[in-house]
Amino acid sequence: MSNNHNTYSEYKKKPIYAKRLENELKPYHPTFINNTTCEFIYNSKKITLYVDTNFPFKPPIDVYIDGHSTSNIPSRLLDHYILATKECPCCVSMASCNNWKPACKIEDLLNERISIRNKILELRTISQHSKYILDRSHIPDFVENKILAFII
Repeated sequence: MSNNHNTYSEYKKKPIYAKRLENELKPYHPTFINNTTCEFIYNSKKITLYVDTNFPFKPPIDVYIDGHSTSNIPSRLLDHYILATKECPCCVSMASCNNWKPACKIEDLLNERISIRNKILELRTISQHSKYILDRSHIPDFVENKILAFII
């Protein structure tokens, strides 16, 4: 059941969201901080998952990867991400209220969030290098965005 080796009667008393988390995350040996928060290692990354008491009928509240929230994207990086992918990561995410279904799996959400995070880190590197060059040329923002869209 969980890392605490609960008896069946203790497990039976748990709310549905806690049971779902335990069952779904069993292969990753999660540590439950409380019924709605757990930590575990996934693909060599420390994951902290926060869910609502309405989980799995509502998406997780937040996912932290290696201590960084996956829902707080700096606006400049968000702009570059949207330019590069032609989509907003918040709107198309499976964790969006419009896209979440009880059948969605935490593992699929993690893969999506890790992919978005990796793309944003890549864009940050490109942005830092191009910013160094573009800052010295006094190019207007709209032209800078066009150049970045082409590079990305």
